[in-house]
Amino acid sequence: MIMLKEITSIEQLIQCLGIKRTLKGFQLLPCTIRLTLSDENYFFKRMQLYEDVAKIAGTSAGCVEHNLRTAIERCWYSGNRTFLLSISPYPLSKCPSNGEFLEIMVSYCQKMGLR
Repeated sequence: MIMLKEITSIEQLIQCLGIKRTLKGFQLLPCTIRLTLSDENYFFKRMQLYEDVAKIAGTSAGCVEHNLRTAIERCWYSGNRTFLLSISPYPLSKCPSNGEFLEIMVSYCQKMGLR
């Protein structure tokens, strides 16, 4: 397991959350996070974000949304929920939505200088 101080990439961050590389959402999350890091307006245009990620990944926006949600649920229910709660800037009492999860990831990446 990667130690928290050794996280040097978005992919490692996702692995620390217990999201396995075998999930399609694992492959889509870095792109989604990086696009939002480059343009925070995506927070308000989530469908556009899904469409842009879908173009890059060669899939549909609906598949992007679904695969991200599945990865987030995997983190919450069988991954490293404790780590997710520790990096969240606000308390979570239930599985975060795609938007909430993205906000947590972008906030942490900005704080830690991950790109």
